[in-house]
Amino acid sequence: FFFVEENFLFFFCGDLIFDKDGVTAAAVFAELALDSYRNGRTLAEHMQTLYDKYGEFVSNNGYFILDDPTVVPAIMDRITNHGAF
Repeated sequence: FFFVEENFLFFFCGDLIFDKDGVTAAAVFAELALDSYRNGRTLAEHMQTLYDKYGEFVSNNGYFILDDPTVVPAIMDRITNHGAF
């Protein structure tokens, strides 16, 4: 039995393309890289300016492995108030 969840932030690039699968993010990242290099900066230098301005953030995700297949349904039942949300 597998119980899987996806971490996502719904980060949209602009207000025209609503995409969360990374295609738009990759295009925007390429545009950022091009702009940085045209302005004589590396991406690492650009990131450092952001760190200096906004600070740094660390995320520590983890995984839980459960051997008892009844645990996850019991947790979900409790979270959803037995289906009454």
